[in-house]
Amino acid sequence: MLDGWTGSTRQEYHKLIMTIKIFFIHLVSGALTLSITSSAFPQKGGNRNKEWFDKLDADKDGRVSKKEYIEAWNIRFSNQDKNKNKHLDFTEWSKHDRSPSRSVSGRVFARKIFNRWDTDGDGQVSQKEYEVFRGAMFTASDADEDGYWTRTEDQQKAAKTTEQSGKSAP
Repeated sequence: MLDGWTGSTRQEYHKLIMTIKIFFIHLVSGALTLSITSSAFPQKGGNRNKEWFDKLDADKDGRVSKKEYIEAWNIRFSNQDKNKNKHLDFTEWSKHDRSPSRSVSGRVFARKIFNRWDTDGDGQVSQKEYEVFRGAMFTASDADEDGYWTRTEDQQKAAKTTEQSGKSAP
């Protein structure tokens, strides 16, 4: 479960997992609100989560391995890294963040998340910091801890997050 974790203690790891869970709750509740109130997430005969899941599932076996997950996010990292220095500053990082960073509270929230990712405090998220955080997100998504993230796990997490936020699913 702690594969690839380079932090000094389990407490730091568990703190990171809690941050990820809180991030997912905010992300999913925000996405649900947007999908209910606008056409911000257009549907083309399926739902956005399925389309994203299918993109992550590179070998099309119906499940996403940690390797597939990290590789997909590394592509996104490269796309965000405009100056190609293998680090994301807040501007690069937040341009692709789906949080409501246009509002004051959204920017504060985005900055807090960025600072969590920036574990060495240098004002940038390195590719290694990015991979560690994304690896922890994968671990949080892999509910049965079998090394794969499945659509069933994704749907169960979305339903649980929806239930916790007190909103009905669209």
